[in-house]
Formats: sequence, C-alpha cells, structure tokens
Amino acid sequence: MKLRLVFAIVLASWLFPGFVVSARECPSKLPSHMFQVLDSLELGLEFRSFYFGAAVGEGLPASDEDPERDFQNNLMLGLKPALAWFPLDDLTISFETEIRFAHPGWETHKLQGVDFRPTQALVEYDPGDYRLTAGLQDFNFGSAALLDQRFGGLSGEYKTKPFSISVFAGLTGRNLMRSVSNCMWMRYASDNIGWKVVSADFYENVVAGMTASFKGMRPYRLMALYLFSYPTSIELLQSHAVSVHFGGPLVEKYVSFAIDAIGYIDHDGYFLPGLVLEMRARTGGKTAPKFKLGLASSFRESDEHRIMSPYENLSWGLIRRYSLYNGHVAYVGAAWPFLEYVKPFIHYYAQSFSMGADDFEDELDVGLDLALTDLYRLRLAYVGINLFSERAPTDAFYAELRIVFGE
Repeated sequence: MKLRLVFAIVLASWLFPGFVVSARECPSKLPSHMFQVLDSLELGLEFRSFYFGAAVGEGLPASDEDPERDFQNNLMLGLKPALAWFPLDDLTISFETEIRFAHPGWETHKLQGVDFRPTQALVEYDPGDYRLTAGLQDFNFGSAALLDQRFGGLSGEYKTKPFSISVFAGLTGRNLMRSVSNCMWMRYASDNIGWKVVSADFYENVVAGMTASFKGMRPYRLMALYLFSYPTSIELLQSHAVSVHFGGPLVEKYVSFAIDAIGYIDHDGYFLPGLVLEMRARTGGKTAPKFKLGLASSFRESDEHRIMSPYENLSWGLIRRYSLYNGHVAYVGAAWPFLEYVKPFIHYYAQSFSMGADDFEDELDVGLDLALTDLYRLRLAYVGINLFSERAPTDAFYAELRIVFGE
C-alpha cells in the first residue's frame, strides 16, 4: 500500500464491536493505556517484537528463499505511537502509526529494514445512540469465521436495547485476513498467503457490508454478517459472503460454545458453504486449567476454489496459520494459568483438504505466556510443523514481546 495514497484518501478510523473469539491478541491495546497530557489530549506508545528461528524444511513458506542455510533467523520489531484528541464531548480525532524493522527482510515482501505505515487515522462522532466514523479504520467484520481488515472508508452504527446494526464501506490494499495473535508475522512475513489475496493497489479493492446483533437472547449471542468484496484485478475473488453466528454458555461459568454457519458465492455463482464450531471449558476459577476444541469444514471440496475458504479462525497456529486455510481443520488446546502471571499452553492443529485423505498438515505449539502486568507480556514457544504428517517436519522456536507504555 502506498503511503501517499493512503494519506490522500484517509481522514479517520473506528473499530467495530467484534465477536468474542479466541484470536483477539493482535489489535493495539493503546486505547485503554494512554498518557493523559491535557484534558483533551492523550498520547500512547506500544512496542512489539517477535523472533522466529526454524530449521529449513518443506513445511515453511520461506523454505525456498534461502535453501543454502540449515537454519533461518527472522526478527521483526515495531513501535506504535498514538495520539487521541477530544475537541468536543462527542468528537474524537485519533492517529496511530507503526514503525517497523525487519531483519533480514523477506524477499516476498517489500519490507526491508525500517518501514512506516499508518494504522489509524480517524474522525469519530459518537453522541450515544449512533456512531459515525470516517478514515483509516479496522473493520471487525464480526464473525468467528470471517475477517478483520484495515480500510480507508466510512462506517456507522445504530444502537438500541434490542439490537444494533453496523454498516461499512471502504478500500483496502491488504490481504483480507483476521488479526490474530501474531499479526506481524502473518501480515509481513508471509504476505502472499492469506484467506484472500487482493490487489496491492489501494483503489482496486472495494469492500462493503453490514453486521447485525440481536440482544434479546442474553447470555446467548445471535449475530449476522453480509460482506461484499470486489477486487477489480482478481475476478475470481469478487464475492458475496454471509455468516450467522450463535453462541453462549452450555454450563454456566464452565462450558461455552460458538457456531458459525457461512455461505460464500463467487462472481460465477459458485456456492461454497462452511461451518465452524468452537467449545471452551474451564474447571474452576482464574487459576484452573482451560480447554478448547474447534472444528471447521468446507462442504464442497474443489482445487479450483482453494483460495476461497469461507472460514479461517481455527487454522491459525503460531506460524503455519496462513497455510492451513482450507478443507477440514481440527484444533485442540489447553492452558493452565496456575499463577496469575504464568500460563503454560499447548495447541495442536491438523488440516486436510479432502475428508479422509492420508496427506494432512499439522502444527504443535508448546510454550509459556508470561504476563508480569497488563502492560508487559512475553510468549515463548516451541513450534513443530508437520511432526505427524507425511511431509518433511520442521522444528522452530518462537518468542514474542509486547510492552505498552501508558497509565
């Protein structure tokens, strides 16, 4: 995305209220941790980095880039300075940019060394019953199975006690994909492998849609989404998508579920249905073990339409998430926060494009989440890619550090 074009089009940004899903670590935490400089002015800063070291094998998207090395070292650093100004009671003007450094820099992406890009630039008017926003903004499309994406455009929300409706329209030059726990790797290290690959030219990608939420079934959630995507340079990816989300407790405080029924229609009228199911369980209080099970399936298998998967949230591991993107995906995970700031975890993902096929891909993540405070977080993990499949296995190490400077 060309920064000059972004600044010329953009005025502002707004975050749609998203669904309660597992992959919510990536969006900036700055809005809740800013320094108040004046009564109407706040400043913030966030640092985020990751290191990924891996033995080169067939299971890595970057394996062919440097076949002479037996081990790859990849480092990404990023700073997010932010500003929020409140000239009137109901008016907010916000700006946030990202300063990134990559070493050694990936051949498949333009990012080499230091790079700058805006992540928010918003003007938002919110008197209470409705909200209007213009500018560079993240649209939470609102489904556990569909997408989060950054756009330059317009959005609005109307809120009542029984329901709320959000509408959005904009342009984007980024791949359409969800923000997940390692957004910097997903967005910058393997930019060419995503849920949808769209044109790199900002003005060639038009997206519009609507989300609706019915509030009369609490504690259960009933939500719906319509999404229109029109990349002018890639006809196959011009599409309509719909999703209906239903979720809530099975056993109050202990077991919950979420289910998404999804339909996707491309420009030729090809219909691709899908289903996503997630279940979560916990055995007690804050320090009790937690468990998660997920299943996702496309019901019309076709090599021609592999890039049109209507779901993706279960396919994201620490590293291989951008390759496990279609067919049938299963996930099982557990975490045990036995101390307030220490949480060991284990996640396992398996994917097969054809039901019952012998050839499948998998990823095992084992590690620790350390949260010394709400503002300082460290994740350390061993990543085993294709350990149990017929493909060449890859051993990797992953470390991610996030520091939020604020009050």
